[in-house]
Amino acid sequence: YPRQQILTDLLKLIREKREAGFRPILMLDANGSTFSDEKFRTFQQEALLEDPYYSKFHEMPATYMRGRKRLDYILMDVGL
Repeated sequence: YPRQQILTDLLKLIREKREAGFRPILMLDANGSTFSDEKFRTFQQEALLEDPYYSKFHEMPATYMRGRKRLDYILMDVGL
């Protein structure tokens, strides 16, 4: 359950920073297929973060030369 704990801890930190007036930007290097797509989407929705690349192009960018799974993310507060 350490993988889920990472998302839980990140969500808590993002909420704390947002309450302090910050607009979070999360850059994540998720090597090794750390999260399932469903769990990560749920985290992204709960954290109120959006993927500006996906929002503009409606596709996931290739971030891994030897495969199709996305490993790198930049997610931004929906208010930015």
